[in-house]
Amino acid sequence: MNEFNKYLTSLKVIILASILTLGISFVSAQWQDPTLPPFGGNVERPINVGALSQTKSGSLWAGFLGSEGAGFINGNFEIGGQVTIKGGNPATGRYLRATNSAGLAEWAKPNLVCVKRQQTVTAIGGAPVTNVSVACQSNEIRTGGGGSCSGGPVTHSAPGSTDFAWDVKCDNSDTDSVPVSSYAICCSIQ
Repeated sequence: MNEFNKYLTSLKVIILASILTLGISFVSAQWQDPTLPPFGGNVERPINVGALSQTKSGSLWAGFLGSEGAGFINGNFEIGGQVTIKGGNPATGRYLRATNSAGLAEWAKPNLVCVKRQQTVTAIGGAPVTNVSVACQSNEIRTGGGGSCSGGPVTHSAPGSTDFAWDVKCDNSDTDSVPVSSYAICCSIQ
C-alpha cells in the first residue's frame, strides 16, 4: 500500500505540473508586446485630470458637464430641455437682443414700435375691381390692416400673398375715378 501511495503522489505531482504548464502556455500565448512606442497607435489615452488640453474625436456622454472658465462649441448644438442664462440682467418680459454681428447678446426690454403704412391709388374710371396692396418692411411684422373704397364697396380686405402685405379690392364699376386705400399696421422691436 505504501508503494501505491508513492505512485499516487507522483501522479498528482505530474498532473499538477501539467496543468500549470498548460495554464502558463495559454496565458503567454494571449499576451502580445506593444507594436509601437506609447500612444503611437495603441490604446488611446483616457480623459484625465491633467492641466493640458485634450481632444476627443468620438462622442462624450456625461451625467453633468460644467466649466470653471468659458465654453466653445464649433458646430450644431441641440438642447433637449430648458436653457437658463444667468448672466446679464434677465427679468420677466425681457428678451435676448444681438448687440453686434459676432453674436454678442444682452437682455433688453422690448420697445415695440408700430407704424401705419398706407397706400392710396386713384382708380381708373369704370374699372370693375381695383387691387391696392401695401407691405411692411422686412424687419417688421404685420399685425393687422384694412382699407377703404370711395366709389364702391370693399370686396376683399385681408392679409396679402406675402407675410408683410395687406390687400384691399374694391368694386368701382359705377364711378369714374375714386381713391382706394390700403393700410398695414407694421410693428418692430427696437
